[in-house]
Amino acid sequence: MNFAVAAIKTILPSRAACALQETIFVNSQPAPIDQALRPKLIGPRFLAQYYRRAITLWSVIFFMIVGGIVWSDWQRQFALEVNLINQRVQESAVNLKAIIKAASDEITQLSSWANNFPKNAPVSSAHLVQKPLGSHQLATVEGEFSLDERAAWPPAQRLGQMLALSGAKQPRAGGAPSNHELGAAMLERIGDGLKTSDFLRWTYFNAASKDLLVVAPWAPKKDFLAGEPSIASFLAHAWTYEVATAGLPENNPGRQPYWTQAYPDQVGAGLMVSHGAPVYWGDEFVGVVATDLQLDFLNAFLRRFPDPEGVLVIANAQGQILGDRSEKPAGGPDGINRIGSVLPPDWRGADGQSPLQGLRKGGDLVFTSSLDAPGWTLVFKLPQATVNARVAKAYTTKFYLLLVLVLGAFVIQFVLWRMYVSPALLIADFVTRGATDTGQPVMPDIPGIWRPWFAAISRTFGERRHYLTQLQSSHDLLDQRVQERTHELLQANQALREKRAEAEQANLDKSRFLASASHDLRQPAHALGMFIDRLDLVSTDPQAKGLVASAKAAVREMQDMLDDMFDLSRLDVESAQTQIQSFPVSTLFDALQRGLANEANAKGLRFRVRPSATWLKTDPALLRRILLNLVNNSIRYTPAGSILVACRPTRSGTHARIEVWDSGIGIAPEDQQKVFQEFYQVANPQRDRRLGLGVGLSIVERCCRLLGLALSLRSALGEGTRVSVTVPLGKSNLDVSDDNVLQSCVPSEITGRQVMLIEDDAMGREAVAGMLAAWGYSVIAAESAKMAAEGLQKDQPPDIIISDLRLGDGVNGIEAVRMLRSLAGQKIPACVISGDTDVRVRQQVEAAGLILLSKPVRPAKLRSVLRHLTQFDSAENTKHQA
Repeated sequence: MNFAVAAIKTILPSRAACALQETIFVNSQPAPIDQALRPKLIGPRFLAQYYRRAITLWSVIFFMIVGGIVWSDWQRQFALEVNLINQRVQESAVNLKAIIKAASDEITQLSSWANNFPKNAPVSSAHLVQKPLGSHQLATVEGEFSLDERAAWPPAQRLGQMLALSGAKQPRAGGAPSNHELGAAMLERIGDGLKTSDFLRWTYFNAASKDLLVVAPWAPKKDFLAGEPSIASFLAHAWTYEVATAGLPENNPGRQPYWTQAYPDQVGAGLMVSHGAPVYWGDEFVGVVATDLQLDFLNAFLRRFPDPEGVLVIANAQGQILGDRSEKPAGGPDGINRIGSVLPPDWRGADGQSPLQGLRKGGDLVFTSSLDAPGWTLVFKLPQATVNARVAKAYTTKFYLLLVLVLGAFVIQFVLWRMYVSPALLIADFVTRGATDTGQPVMPDIPGIWRPWFAAISRTFGERRHYLTQLQSSHDLLDQRVQERTHELLQANQALREKRAEAEQANLDKSRFLASASHDLRQPAHALGMFIDRLDLVSTDPQAKGLVASAKAAVREMQDMLDDMFDLSRLDVESAQTQIQSFPVSTLFDALQRGLANEANAKGLRFRVRPSATWLKTDPALLRRILLNLVNNSIRYTPAGSILVACRPTRSGTHARIEVWDSGIGIAPEDQQKVFQEFYQVANPQRDRRLGLGVGLSIVERCCRLLGLALSLRSALGEGTRVSVTVPLGKSNLDVSDDNVLQSCVPSEITGRQVMLIEDDAMGREAVAGMLAAWGYSVIAAESAKMAAEGLQKDQPPDIIISDLRLGDGVNGIEAVRMLRSLAGQKIPACVISGDTDVRVRQQVEAAGLILLSKPVRPAKLRSVLRHLTQFDSAENTKHQA
C-alpha cells in the first residue's frame, strides 16, 4: 500500500495528491476513493494550457531575477571598488598620522620638560649655566649676547644658538629660575639628540619676556638677524609670527599644542609649517617651544599611494594645499595653492566636515580622511568613469556566466517538456480514468521507458479498496491510542505543574524569610561592630589590641556574608524594583576608592581607579553593588600585583563599558560559566570563610540581568581576569544638589558637635552613643521621636540628627527628622540608619533628601558621613548669612 500511495503522489499534480492523502489519512470516515478523486482531478488538456502559462510567467520572473542579480552584482562590485579606494585612503591617513606623531613627539617631550623645569632645576644656577655654556663662550655686545664663538667648534658640539638680552639673567620672584637658566638647560636638551623626525628643520624656545631665543641646530647670529639691526629688535619681531602669537594666553587659554598655517621658507627650503606649545610655570606664561617642519616629505609620501590615477592632495583647515604628487615642492615660486583649485567650489570637505567615502560630485568620486591632531585632510578625487571601467573589467566573467545560465535554463526547459512533462500529462489522464472508471483503464501510447511504471499503477488500482479498509482500521486504532496517551500526558503535566508551583512557592518563602530576617540579624551585628570599635579605642594592652583586631576581622567577615545572603534574597523577592536615573560614574568610582583602597593596600596590592567624566543611566545602587562585588572578588583572589577600574564609551556612542582588571590567579575556561553560580568557588575547595560564600559573582550576574546590562569575562590561569559591564550612557546634569554638595565636602573638625540619636533598640543605641562619645561628639540619646522632641532645645538645637528608620512609637525615622527640623526652625543635617534592604526604603529616604546607612554600619563609614554632614551644615550657615 505504501508503494501505491507513493506512486499516486509521484504521478498526480501536487494539489490532487495532497487532497487524496488528506482524505485517506485524516478523515475518520473517508469517502470512497472514486468520490475523493472525481472532483479534484483535472483534464490533461487544461494541465497543458496551465503549464504553458506557468512557463511564460516563470520566464518573466526568471529574467527579472537575472536582471536583478546583474544589477545587484554590478552595484556590489562598484561598492567593493569604492571600499577598496576608501581603504587605501584610510591606510594612507593612518601611516601619515604615524609620521606626524613622530614629528610632534619632540614638542610633546620638550613642552613637558619645560613646564616641569622649576621642579627639577638644580639648586646651583652657576653650575647649570656653566655646564652647557661657560662664561667664556658668550659673545656680549651692549647688553646682548649670543653663542657665535661656537663657530670654531666642531659641528657635533655646537648644540644650538642662543640670542638673549642681559635682562634674561634676572631671577624670578620666589626663587624660580631665570630665562637664561631655562635657556641654558634647554639648549643642551634640544641640541643633544632630541630630534624625533628627519623632517624637522628648527627647534626653538622663545621667551615671553622677549629677551631670549634658543634655537637648534646652531647657525650664526647674522643668519637669524637678516635685516634686523639688533638682537632686541629681532626678538621683538619674532613675537609677530603666528607660531608665537598662537601660544599667547588670550589666544590659547586651554594651553594646548597647536599647528600654524603653511608658509614658504624664507631661504627657499619649500613649504613649511610650525608646531608649538605654550610653557607655563604655574599661572605664569613663560614662552613657547616650537619646531618647523619641511613639508616636501608629503609629496614623496603621496607618490607612494597605490592608486596612480586621480588627484591626491593634503590640505589644512584653512584650505591650503600642503602636498600633492608632483615632483616640485608644494607652494613653489607662485605661492601656496588652495583646495579650490583642485575641487569644485561647492565642496567644503577640507574645512572640517565629516570624512567622505566616495561622495559623487559631478563626474567625480571624492574620498577624504581627517588627521585630527594637526587638523589636516587627505583628499582623493577620482573620475567615476575610471571606477566604472574597473568594475566592468572585473564583471566581464560574471556576465558571461549569467548568459550561459540563461541559455542553459531554456535548453533544460525544452528537454523537460519532451522527456517528462508531456509523458506526465498522459499519466495524469490515465490516473483520472482509472480513478473514476470501474473497468480497467486503457494503457496510453507512451515511450517504453514509462511502461513498467504503468503496469505497477494498474495493479495498484485493483487492490486499492482492500488497502483503504486496512488503512482505515489502522487509523482508528492509532487515533484511540493517541487520545489515551494524550490524556495520560495531560495528567502528568498537571502533576508536574503542581510540584513546580510548590517548589517555587517554597523558594519564594525562603527568600521572603531571609529578607524579613535581615533587619533583626543586622541589628545585633550593627551593635557588635560598634562595641568592638569602641573597645579598640579604649584598649591599651597590646595583647588585647590583637584580640580586638581579630574580633573586628571576624565581625567584618560575618557582615560581608550577611550582605551577600541578603542581597541574593532581595534579588529574588524584589526582582522588578529598580530606579533608573542618570548620574556621573565618578561618584561610584570615588566611593570605591575610599572604601576599598585601604583593604587593597593592606594586602600589598596596587589599587587604581581611573577618573572618568562619563554619565550613565541605570540604577546606581545596583551598579554600585556590582562594582563592589567585582573589586572585592579581585582583592580576594589576587595574591600580588594590581587592580584597575576604568570606564570608557563604546564605539557605538550609546553605551559605556566599565572594566575591572586584576593580575590574580585567573579562571580556567571550563570554570568561567560556573563562577556565576551560587556558592561556587574555584580556588576554595576547603570552603575557607575568609574567601566569602561564593555568591559575589552570582549577585553580579543577577543584577546585570535585572538591569539589562551586558556582562562579559575574559581570563586565563595565572594571567589575571577582566570583567566588563556595558551600561547605557546618560545625560549630564550640571545642577549641584544638596547630595552633590555633601559628596564634594571635605572632612572638618567634629569635636564639640552635638548629635541627636534616636534608636529604639537599647543595645544599638548604647553602642552608637558610646562610639560617638569616643569620637568627641556630645550625644543626646532618645528611644523614640517623642522623647527626642521633648529633649530638643530650641535655643541650642543639635548639629546632626541620626535616627533609626523603624521606631517603636509608630513614627519612622524620616518623619522624626521632619518633626525635629520643624521644632528647631531650621534644616538640621540628618541621616537615617536601617536594616531594611527593600529598594522602596532607599527610594523613600532619598526622596526626603536624607542619607541612608544600611546596617550593620561600619564605624569608619559612619564617621565619614558625620564629617560630611558637619561640613554641609557649615556651608548652609555661610550661605544663609550671605
